[in-house]
Amino acid sequence: MPKVLIAEDYMFNYLLLQRFLKKLNYEFVVCDNGQKALEELKNQDFDIVLMDIEMPVMDGIEAVRHIRADFTGLKKDIPIIALTGHHEDDYFGNLNKVGFNDCLLKPIDLNILENKLSLYLKAIDEIEKVNIVNKFNLEKELSLDYLYEFADGDKTFVQEMIDLFVKNAPEFIENIKSGFDANDWEKLRYNAHKFSPQLAFFGLKTIIEEVDTIEEYAVKKVFADNIGHIIKNVETNCNMALEKLSKITI
Repeated sequence: MPKVLIAEDYMFNYLLLQRFLKKLNYEFVVCDNGQKALEELKNQDFDIVLMDIEMPVMDGIEAVRHIRADFTGLKKDIPIIALTGHHEDDYFGNLNKVGFNDCLLKPIDLNILENKLSLYLKAIDEIEKVNIVNKFNLEKELSLDYLYEFADGDKTFVQEMIDLFVKNAPEFIENIKSGFDANDWEKLRYNAHKFSPQLAFFGLKTIIEEVDTIEEYAVKKVFADNIGHIIKNVETNCNMALEKLSKITI
């Protein structure tokens, strides 16, 4: 059963949320400020947080900064949806930079809330099922067959492509790592999307699958501890492939 942490100080809103979550058969805990939300998150496990922005004692923005900076593992990366009455176009962009995953405008539309909860909880379930065991086998996977076929036997072109990949791949890996660390969804998505086709020229199927999983994660904008492990696998596996490719002279 999904468990939701609600941080909301206005009685009308939290009674509404309570009633709705009961209908969905979700467990929930309600608190009325950001400081209490931090305490609840320290002491219990939750699947998602609904966080009001303007609250006494500690507001939602400060609470989210603490969660992203001070917590570890899955609690650090828990999905957090902002509850706000601000309708400015750039307002969520600022919240996203702080660490919010999404935004729900007040007055709360229960249909939209249900869709958002379903999206994030389903995405978490799918990502947590990802097998993070490193199954990469360099000797079996690394191949220049497709590159030679694409080059129509032009050895100079093949060498140029190898050299270009060896030169550029470390930058893509660093951008993927820094995008993940900064919760920069677009940077993470863009670099994973651009990197995957390059890997295909060298037969690196396992790394392609890992990078495609990272891109999917970035598109859904969902925090999951498993993705950090997958990124580490990508870095390790790519470094092995790059070391071998850098020694090839055609």
